[in-house]
Amino acid sequence: MKPLFVDTKVSPSSPGSRAHRVLWQVVACVLVSWAVHNMFLLRWEASHWRGAWAAMAPVALRAAAWLVPAFVYLRHFDRRPLGNALGLTTRPDLARAWLWIGLPIVWILVVTVLQETNNERAAAPILAWMAQGVAGGAWVSASLAVVLEELLMRGFFLRQLLRHVGPKAAIVSSSALFAAMHLPGWIAQTGTVDAGIIVSTVVLFVLALVLATVTWASESLWIAIALHAANNLVAAWLGGS
Repeated sequence: MKPLFVDTKVSPSSPGSRAHRVLWQVVACVLVSWAVHNMFLLRWEASHWRGAWAAMAPVALRAAAWLVPAFVYLRHFDRRPLGNALGLTTRPDLARAWLWIGLPIVWILVVTVLQETNNERAAAPILAWMAQGVAGGAWVSASLAVVLEELLMRGFFLRQLLRHVGPKAAIVSSSALFAAMHLPGWIAQTGTVDAGIIVSTVVLFVLALVLATVTWASESLWIAIALHAANNLVAAWLGGS
């Protein structure tokens, strides 16, 4: 019986190749382990961890649970340098991605303006709000979480899946998994699946479609990281968190 992570002579571009099967195994193991963590350990962590450790410990757990298996896979099935395989050293192709970059930016601006006209909260306090978040370490952990999510879902899974299947299948598959990976944490916090969770899942799926399309079109991960961070920033500010 061959070990799980073994480089083979099968072309990685074939959907039936060992690399393709192991890719799905790795992603399944990562998502299942994270789901188990969220369902059974999330509340315990919230009640026992305090201060900076409460913000940074989940990020450290994500880095270990998500990136270690991904890096092991890349070591055996992708001979490109790590940064290139993840889309970190590739210059973004803005000519192909400009439309998909513009749409979420316009959406963020529109939502901000609507909130501004329908809420007593003015735009000026956002600077003080951001400074408070940075000082408290919240935005450090939040930014690292965004980077980790992008490295796993778009940098690793999407870009590897694009080597085996077409862009449409890769974009939809990675986006569906991105939305699904948030469900266990939400269910653990609320104890049920309500309309709010369903709506949030659909919204995340649409956001993931845009981020995946940008990553595919630009051939780089950096634009998706920036858009993801901007989306989370606006969402947190409008939500008052």
